[in-house]
Amino acid sequence: MTYSSFNASFRNKELLTVTDVQTILQIGRTSTYTFLKNPPFRILYINHTIRIPSKEFFNWLDGQANNSR
Repeated sequence: MTYSSFNASFRNKELLTVTDVQTILQIGRTSTYTFLKNPPFRILYINHTIRIPSKEFFNWLDGQANNSR
């Protein structure tokens, strides 16, 4: 499964959950919350829950993938 096909279902969402980010980055729950304390993209707090705009997250992630090449 390729990177783009793995993330296709997530890219179609407007907002990602913490669990979505955890799955995409393949990191643990604690690491995900630590990462989201000071993220390089905007996060939203809605009724005490964290939501991440998927477009901003994937723009950042795509930039990271391009920088590692």
